[in-house]
Amino acid sequence: MKSIILFLLLNTQLQTKTDSVWICTGRYSHAYHNTNTCKGLRNCKGMEIYVSLYDARNKYHRKPCNYCYN
Repeated sequence: MKSIILFLLLNTQLQTKTDSVWICTGRYSHAYHNTNTCKGLRNCKGMEIYVSLYDARNKYHRKPCNYCYN
């Protein structure tokens, strides 16, 4: 029983880390990124912010970056 609880806690922590992405707040931005050092963020004219994947898709209407997610 303890091992199941430990597994669930660790799994939840890992999901939390991977459920956040980087986006650029510039006018012409359209993608979300795995890391803030992604090649796709080089020309960001706005701020780079760390948001949840849910917000990136639904609130900011971003698609996966072609560099990060290929």
